[in-house]
Amino acid sequence: MTFASVSQSRSIVLALHTAVAAIVNNSAKKIAIMVRVRMVLLPSLRGFLLHLAECIHQVNGRRTKNGDEQRREKKQGQWD
Repeated sequence: MTFASVSQSRSIVLALHTAVAAIVNNSAKKIAIMVRVRMVLLPSLRGFLLHLAECIHQVNGRRTKNGDEQRREKKQGQWD
């Protein structure tokens, strides 16, 4: 990458400073966009994960309940 001064009166140092400032500005914009995306996506992702965990918990609870009922029926069948 070549840095050239815009006019004769501007030094190469000033031209370099302007180029670096532009790079820093672009980096700051990218970081700001990522922060905004995370702020929007993380709460909805957390809500989805909580919902998923509740569904899994309900399914596991049903399995336990069904297993208990099947064991009781099996024991009752043995005693009859």
